[in-house]
Parts: sequence; structure tokens; C-alpha cells
Amino acid sequence: LGRRKRRRKMAAEHAFRAALLAGQQVPFRYEDARLLEQAVAVIPLDDIANRTQARIDSSLGALSEEDFADVQVLELLRWFKRDFFKWVDKPACSRCGNHETIPVRSPEHNSRPTAEEAKGQAKKVELFSCRLCKTVTRFPRFNAPRLLLTTRRGRCGEW
Repeated sequence: LGRRKRRRKMAAEHAFRAALLAGQQVPFRYEDARLLEQAVAVIPLDDIANRTQARIDSSLGALSEEDFADVQVLELLRWFKRDFFKWVDKPACSRCGNHETIPVRSPEHNSRPTAEEAKGQAKKVELFSCRLCKTVTRFPRFNAPRLLLTTRRGRCGEW
């Protein structure tokens, strides 16, 4: 019994260490020069600069040109949250477009990533059933930054 307990503990420690080491690699996904170029290319820099200047001009003196960089970051954040990326609690039905879907939690529905989803570094796929047509919609939780520039949707991890 003591040996089993030690083995389980060692296995748990090994799994924790492996997860920690894998997590250390995540920031490096974002250091690809071509990926950074792609990301910058989708940002409407002129629009953000114009909104920044308009915000400073309309502040009645509360903000000055010295505040431009700070205000620009706020405008970039506003654009990202409102215009670029879509927060998805529950995806709409992939068949009829109905927004009333419910999570599926049954053994007969396999929620492992398909080969295509795995290419997008999806480790988990959530399933949702449509209340109207009963179609099951897959919601892969992608982790590949390049793919997220295209899908532009997700939750905490994707943000």
C-alpha cells in the first residue's frame, strides 16, 4: 500500500512538472516575427490614432499630448474587446444559427479534438446541443495564435 501511494505521488509530481515545463513554452508562441507582422497588419492603426486624438481633444484639457501613448493603449484595448475579438460563452448552432445551445456532457459524444482541431493546438473541445434542431456544435478551444487571428473568438484562454 505504501509503494502504491508513493508511485501515485511520483506520477502526480511528474505530471505537474510536465505541465509546468509545457506552460513555460507558451510565451514563445508569440515571438514569431511573421506572426507579429500578421497581428499588426489587422490592427487599424490609423483609426486607433484618430480615436486617440479625438479622445484627447474632447477631454477639455484633462488629457494632453503627453497622454497620447496611454490613451492609445486604452483605444487599442477598446478595439480588441469590442471590434476584433468575440467572447463566446456558448456558440450558436452550426446548422440553424440558434443562439440557445446547451452544453453536452454525455459519454456518447466524443469531445477529443479532430486532426484539424489539433492543428490549431486545441486540447479540449466543448460540445453544445441546439435547443431547436438538436444539432451538436463543436467548440474547439484553440491555442494557436495564428489561427486565433482568423477565428477571433473564444473565452479566457484564447484572449
